[in-house]
Amino acid sequence: MKIDTEKIQRYLLEIKARHHEIKELVLRSSDAELLKDPWVLKGLKTLEVRLPQ
Repeated sequence: MKIDTEKIQRYLLEIKARHHEIKELVLRSSDAELLKDPWVLKGLKTLEVRLPQ
């Protein structure tokens, strides 16, 4: 079985980019802002779960 290292590298870079975006969103937002809109937290949770899939 041949391993496609380029595909794996792209996949890992995508995960890293999405993780960075989530981190920036959380850092820019106060707890009150995040709690005000529960869909934001639900969306972030969904992204964190789906990224490695």
